[in-house]
Amino acid sequence: MIYLDYGATAPMTEAARQTYLQTAQQYFANPSSIHTAGVQAAGLLAHCRQQLAQLCGCRKEELVFTSGGSEGNHLALTLSLQKLRGLRQSVTKQDGDAAALWEKEFPTVARKQKNDLKSQKHSHESNASLLTTVAESRGCHNRAKIPVLVNPLEHGSIWQWLKGYEADLIVKKIPLTAAGRVDICETAQLLAQTTVENGNGLVICQQVNSLTGMIQPVEKLAELAMTQDWLFHSDCVQGFGKLVGEWPHGITSWCASGHKIGGPKGTGILYLAANAGFTPLLPDIHQEYGFRSGTEDLPGIAAFTQAAVDSFSQRRELDKRFQDFRQSFMSCLPDWQIVGETCGKAELTTNPIGNCKTVEKSASSTTGTFESCYPGVWGILSPRLAGETVVMQLSAAGIACSTTSACNTHRKIDPALFPLGLDQSAAQRFLRISLGPATTKAEIETLIQVLSEIG
Repeated sequence: MIYLDYGATAPMTEAARQTYLQTAQQYFANPSSIHTAGVQAAGLLAHCRQQLAQLCGCRKEELVFTSGGSEGNHLALTLSLQKLRGLRQSVTKQDGDAAALWEKEFPTVARKQKNDLKSQKHSHESNASLLTTVAESRGCHNRAKIPVLVNPLEHGSIWQWLKGYEADLIVKKIPLTAAGRVDICETAQLLAQTTVENGNGLVICQQVNSLTGMIQPVEKLAELAMTQDWLFHSDCVQGFGKLVGEWPHGITSWCASGHKIGGPKGTGILYLAANAGFTPLLPDIHQEYGFRSGTEDLPGIAAFTQAAVDSFSQRRELDKRFQDFRQSFMSCLPDWQIVGETCGKAELTTNPIGNCKTVEKSASSTTGTFESCYPGVWGILSPRLAGETVVMQLSAAGIACSTTSACNTHRKIDPALFPLGLDQSAAQRFLRISLGPATTKAEIETLIQVLSEIG
């Protein structure tokens, strides 16, 4: 079988498998036990956490081991809501000190609003009364709902959480460009307006889209959120260990999953920024700094850590290889449009695979740039057949891919396709090809050949 569904899950690497087995045999004790075997297990757990912290450029105390991306998203969002609720309640309880508390918790915005109000008020008004006006206008006293700005292309686990807490939230969608990338200018305006109308809240934006590979400007969004004293969460499941460059900073929380990079299923990490002031949801939990109870799955964590180390070390080489594969696909199959790429005006003068005639100009009419998409995920539009039909024909030919996120297979069309500007007809012709370390030139050649026959 030619496996091209790494966006759904990656086969466990041999190094991760061996690490899992060795850990299960030699470090089977509970890391919380105080005997020698337990202390050794705790030592390995700390070592894994430290290795992952070094990869991500953060403190080990900021990493919590989880079961994967969905749990990581849910836990991060719930902690964020708890934090924001606590700030609102603190202001309400201290009504007389509302302005002072608001200025302490949100210094940047309070300072800006204070200066804005100064220009509109009489000079004899005191700073305290000005800040009280700010606090009241920002909804600290009477507005209980928390504003959330969310990327319309988020994973299903994000929408599940938003639906579950909809009574407590004011949800607004982040503006996108035609290519599906966050529009920074419009988002800045929306963020500022929402801050004035509803107070401080939470921004949610994934790092890499699981359907198209679109890379979002999460660091710029984090900067925007910081200027308005908002929390910012990013689902980094599809980008962790894959994107070239330094891991993004300034994010309040992010999560990753082990099985997307060749680790075992049921493993993952959640980053919680120390300066965000998150507090555990429940009392008296001693595992994972109080944020997640239960005995840690040490074999799984060790295998995930091994997979992460390997993935980070080979990401630059894989990125170049996947770019070559993608360029060859586009030159050989110009009628198979890649969503989110600018190739209509691109001169494709080389063909790294070299087994088909190079097309000088692609027929694609989509928007975006190569640099804005992770080259290991291709969202493709079939020229005429439904994506589900193409996937079934590829499966019959021994090639595995998908039409949607694996968490969304109960739906024939992924709802995240519509914010990209696809209509019903185009969305029905969508399929996803996702690559991994084991993907070869010969496999891509076979894919191209089969798709050319399918037409």
